Amino acid sequence: MPRPYIRVNVRVDGPFTAESIADSIAEDHADGRLPAESRLPPVRVLAHQLGISKNTVQAAYEELVARDIVESQGRSGVFVKSSSMLTFSECASPNPSFKPSLKKDSSQQKLINLSSVFIDASLLPVNRLEQCYRAAFKELGAQTAADYQGFLPLREAIAIRLNNRGFAIGAQNIITAVGSQHALDLVCRVLKINRVATEDPCYLGGKRLFKINDIEVVGLPVNPFTKQNFQKWEEILKEKKPELLYLTTNFQNPTGYSYSTGELDQIAKLSSDLGIPVLEDDWGSDMLSHSEYRPPLRTLAGENVLYLNSFSKKVLPTLRVGYLAAPESLVKRLVEAKRATMIATPAPPEMALAIFLQRGYYEKHLKKMQAELDRRYSACLKTLEKHLAPNCRWTLPGGGPLIWLEIPRSVELQELHTRMTQKGFDIDVRAQRFSGKAQLHGLPIGFADPKPKVLEDGIAALASEIRVLSES
Repeated sequence: MPRPYIRVNVRVDGPFTAESIADSIAEDHADGRLPAESRLPPVRVLAHQLGISKNTVQAAYEELVARDIVESQGRSGVFVKSSSMLTFSECASPNPSFKPSLKKDSSQQKLINLSSVFIDASLLPVNRLEQCYRAAFKELGAQTAADYQGFLPLREAIAIRLNNRGFAIGAQNIITAVGSQHALDLVCRVLKINRVATEDPCYLGGKRLFKINDIEVVGLPVNPFTKQNFQKWEEILKEKKPELLYLTTNFQNPTGYSYSTGELDQIAKLSSDLGIPVLEDDWGSDMLSHSEYRPPLRTLAGENVLYLNSFSKKVLPTLRVGYLAAPESLVKRLVEAKRATMIATPAPPEMALAIFLQRGYYEKHLKKMQAELDRRYSACLKTLEKHLAPNCRWTLPGGGPLIWLEIPRSVELQELHTRMTQKGFDIDVRAQRFSGKAQLHGLPIGFADPKPKVLEDGIAALASEIRVLSES
């Protein structure tokens, strides 16, 4: 397995050039945010993320070599020569020793959702999953005794996947749940927290769950267009003293933002220094293109991080299978909370998913899905460039299902929503995702669900309405 490459966030004013890209990476290096001997993203990956040619990225890397910041090791990649700050914990190395019908309602005309976080149903492995359900009942029969922690073969398959990503855990550390929302609820019940800090803007599903559990939400500002202000985070955390950090590390909803490896290290240090554990929601990691993993926060901060993930959106939204990877000190309490709230998760979906993983169907599905998402991402960037005026800007997440579109503040978002609805499109402009005054003014564009032609029609209509409202 090749050494994992780190994530870098390239921020430049104006067009991407070899020099501006090199300057951005060099600045991160000077600030101590690049791990020593770490591998930079392959040329094809960074070019895809930024929507530019591979030649430009190659020239940028050559400039960094000339500045003696990185060195090229041929086919192995481009590596950072030195850094003053970052190191990976031992658990960041893979641990190979661990072994173990979608019918739409046509009764009414529905709006086309331009802000969907879902993946086009035609890309989902329904037929393969059906085979696995049949095999589960045939091979495993009826499960008369519930496994309160979750179906053991599934937990073993999950542990293998996580160990290949740098974890050092076994099936005994995995607790399955009915999707990530249920897993989040279990954590709230077990930790008995009164205050949680999360991104601002935040995942609304999480915010609703915190509210129903009578948990105060503290917002940590996230701006996908700038470096994250962790000094501000520290000030907020020291003042509010939350008992938990809940962070989405890859393709955060709604901004689509992914933390760089350097930023994850800063978060790990904040968590350690302030004594605040982290719940890492890594739902988007399997949407990362080019199949190679990037170290999650859990591999940097160890057992101070509870890890949460889900198969739902990547395999089938209604499958509702998620899981927690927890230290042994919390496993018993999480299982007790699960038993108290629902006795046990349903066995058939977990049985079928275990077979789906064991037969290698999931990896094949991911490869196919990622390739299509890459095409749709590139098409979305071209469409935005074609239709949007210069007073708009958008993020370059490099994958996932979302791009954040920032529009002029003269455009009233609710009015824009109304006008788009009249044209047959739905956009998500909900203000509830912000804590207090919104520091962003825009909306997420979901490129994974609509067909590219449908998405282009929607973006063209959106651009037209933005022009009208910004001029009125």
